[in-house]
Amino acid sequence: MKKFKLAIFPYFWEKQKILRTLKLTMILLTAFVMQLSATVPSDGAAQGDESTISQQSSVSGKITDSSGFPLPGVTVVVKGTTQGTVTDANGEYTLTNLPANATLVFSFVGMKSQEIVVGNQTSINLALQEESIGLEEVVAIGYGTQKKVNLTGSVSNVTAEVLENRPITNVGQGLQGTVSNLNITPNSGAPGQSTSFNVRGTTSLSGGSPLVLVNGVSMDINQINPQDIDNVTVLKDGASAAIYGARAAYGVILITTKSGKTSTKPLISLNTSVSTNSPVTMVEWFDSKQIVEWMDEAYLRTTGSPYFDDIERNAILAHYNDPSQPSSIIHPNNPNEWTSVGNTDWNDVLMEESYPMQQHSLSISGGTEKLTYYTSFSYLHQKGIISRDLFDEYYNRYNFMSDLNYHVTDWMMVGTRMAVNLSDKRFPANDSWFRSSFPENYLPYQQNTYATMPVKDPNGNWSHVGSIHNLAQMLSEGGYQKRNITDLWLTGILRLTPIEGMSLNLDYSVNPNEQRMIHYVALQPFYDVQGNVNAYYGGSNPNRVIRQNGSDQYHALNIYGDYAKTFNENHNFKIMLGFNQEYKNFLDVAAERRNLIVNDIPYMDLAYGEKYANDAEYQYAIRGIFGRFNYDYKNKYLLEINSRYDGTSKFPSADRFTLFPSGSLGWRIDQEEFFQGITGAFDLLKVRVSYGSLGNQNVSG
Repeated sequence: MKKFKLAIFPYFWEKQKILRTLKLTMILLTAFVMQLSATVPSDGAAQGDESTISQQSSVSGKITDSSGFPLPGVTVVVKGTTQGTVTDANGEYTLTNLPANATLVFSFVGMKSQEIVVGNQTSINLALQEESIGLEEVVAIGYGTQKKVNLTGSVSNVTAEVLENRPITNVGQGLQGTVSNLNITPNSGAPGQSTSFNVRGTTSLSGGSPLVLVNGVSMDINQINPQDIDNVTVLKDGASAAIYGARAAYGVILITTKSGKTSTKPLISLNTSVSTNSPVTMVEWFDSKQIVEWMDEAYLRTTGSPYFDDIERNAILAHYNDPSQPSSIIHPNNPNEWTSVGNTDWNDVLMEESYPMQQHSLSISGGTEKLTYYTSFSYLHQKGIISRDLFDEYYNRYNFMSDLNYHVTDWMMVGTRMAVNLSDKRFPANDSWFRSSFPENYLPYQQNTYATMPVKDPNGNWSHVGSIHNLAQMLSEGGYQKRNITDLWLTGILRLTPIEGMSLNLDYSVNPNEQRMIHYVALQPFYDVQGNVNAYYGGSNPNRVIRQNGSDQYHALNIYGDYAKTFNENHNFKIMLGFNQEYKNFLDVAAERRNLIVNDIPYMDLAYGEKYANDAEYQYAIRGIFGRFNYDYKNKYLLEINSRYDGTSKFPSADRFTLFPSGSLGWRIDQEEFFQGITGAFDLLKVRVSYGSLGNQNVSG
């Protein structure tokens, strides 16, 4: 069987040295940031605001469009901080505990962003103005760019300004509500959790995610610092996405990061934010009195007998009316077991009312006609909502990016791009069980044993009800998981412009990635009335430690060129041809050992139980040639044809390559002479039709 092969260049990667150097850099950067907490001036060009200042005032208001209609979903943010809100269905908002001298930033898709200094105002009403389309604005369309007004496919674009005005920790949060038909869902509320993307709904039985490319290569969007993004383009239909062939069945998201620009002096930008987050809403638990009343009524209606006996019912109501009364009593039928008669608000026990977060970002950019550069450092620290008295849940992310371009001659440019993304995360050992079982499976209208269960029994041990586990014990003593990711990106770039209208491009990227995980499950005992351990949670499952190391190598090569020419001032042609090849190799090794000698020391050498080991390895490659043809007449009549002949090693050799063609037509009615009398009513009026063929290489079987 034939296999795709791509030469892997040898390299030496001293990982521990990188980790130590970057962590030391980020510690020094954080100290520097916290000391300044403001903009580093550079000839008036730097920007950034202090975000940790005294809280003094509140403001409310209503946001409308220019016609006076209320605008729901307008983002209202205190400039330079992550404090903000969005307007409700009536266009109204309220912000409290504002810093002194706060400036509010109002932003909404399709509207011009506005900034207003609060001062002594307690009410700020605002009418946002529509943002007209820039006729010369260009957007990325896959191996090239196109004027926004001349697009004939379904393409949406988000600029850096939109992301910068939002209190976000990842790109997914920044894109929420900015692109029509782009659905973004957080995978959970845990710190450092990723987001899922969906373009135009579910289009297959197994679902699927769009292809995400950062500077033309596949990358984990959740590892990127949002401050480094210059623009985001979403290709939503078959005509625009066909250039990516077998990977574009669920749409394509193109991300372009920032690069240096010519300037007389360096532009230094410092942004720092220290904030607290609070849940928007919390599930309300039934109290013990409600449980007694409603469970008894339910059982009387169905069985003719109440759920609780008189002893248990009286004890529950006694503790409810007087919390000094016992929250546990000896079981009437089993003197070795406790019966829970407490009244516990598990929201207060398990969760914090607020949890802190801090972000710091420093970037330096500039350049001359020969050399341009952009360098950035960032640090993110998030705590989780889980009570810190029970478990220390956190997420740290360190980002470094460097973009360097050198113009060797008027027709040759060489460049390098490097990105280092480090993250470490700590979360509960039974994290998936905890987040799936609480609170969804214990909603107020369900039988809720937890309402009467006290946190601890009269002996000071963790309480339980039969085999029902104590969630507080699980968090406090159940162990933990730690996950570390080291992600390195290196890209070399060559761009030639030998003649007017022609551009030849080559870029090669290599991405070594390593993930390390430790999963430590500790013993969680059940106690009887005498304080003796009579069982363990999970039955016979002992304590154990699991270690897992995964590493992969990703290589991507893109070679493409385009040529644009105008004939007789009215006929505009552009053609693009290219080649793409990508290769990835993944190796994962996991080992487990049970029965730790010392419950609190999770090392395999200090265990005597069974040993388990497992490994997995896979490779895949893609290769394709592609092209695009554009024609327009007087910027009025538009034609675009895309095609890609794509192959993937995930399919049998006989069915590996397929052609993915697409075509689209557009008519800019606003450019017609008969329309000129009413152009003031429209910024742009265009009719378009498109057809495209896409593939899906992520199938099983």
